[in-house]
Amino acid sequence: MSRSIPSDKRSSLVAGFVLNTLDELEAKEFGQLVASDPTLLEDVAQLQQSLETSYGIEEVAPPPMLRDRLLTSFSNQPPELAASSDLPRSQTQPKRLRSRLTAAVATLAIALTLSNYLWWQSSRQQMAQAPDSAVSDRQTQTYKLDATEAGEGGTVLVEIDPATLTGTLIASDLPPISADQVYVLWTVLAPNAPYTTDSQSAILTTTFTVDSQGEGQKTLSLPSAFEQPSSVAALGITIESANAPQAHQGVPVLMNLLQS
Repeated sequence: MSRSIPSDKRSSLVAGFVLNTLDELEAKEFGQLVASDPTLLEDVAQLQQSLETSYGIEEVAPPPMLRDRLLTSFSNQPPELAASSDLPRSQTQPKRLRSRLTAAVATLAIALTLSNYLWWQSSRQQMAQAPDSAVSDRQTQTYKLDATEAGEGGTVLVEIDPATLTGTLIASDLPPISADQVYVLWTVLAPNAPYTTDSQSAILTTTFTVDSQGEGQKTLSLPSAFEQPSSVAALGITIESANAPQAHQGVPVLMNLLQS
């Protein structure tokens, strides 16, 4: 007769078995429950399938050595136990023999299910360690903006992370400007790029100032155009009125042509 257990306890044991979190006593209890109620294995299979589907793990064949060990272990059962598996289910069998057969089948099923879980866990670890090609193609880039003919010197380094659309601007040796002015970093787009720009095909990315030594630093929130590198043609810096930097009336004093 099947041993009745509360549904929450049943779910907890099944989840613990699949996730390999059962302690020694719980594992022993689970094995006893499976021997008396093989339907627990259906719950195990369903939960394992759900996890595999969620993480997109492909099925893999059992290692030949594991399969051979399991079959050898099963074939080493007493002759009457092995022979009993060929009898019709309706035929009367000694109670003790049926119990041993059930236990043997349950043990085999648990071993196979556990091995499947271990392959699933191993695959998850491999996926976590494997480089993501989409991310590796979008690594952080650093661009140096040099002074143009209209500029008076200095440099600006712009570090960009396209994956998070964030970045950092570091200014060095820039000429001081008046208090009513700001430096403006512009993202200049390629022709026909599918983004909204001003009349000069640019997007105001940030404004910044520098200290008396011409130094300054600013954290950037980048426009979505950086998700498509081919859309960005250049990075440029102008000097604009602090009250209306979006007017874009200044000429570039520093520039980096990403596409030449």
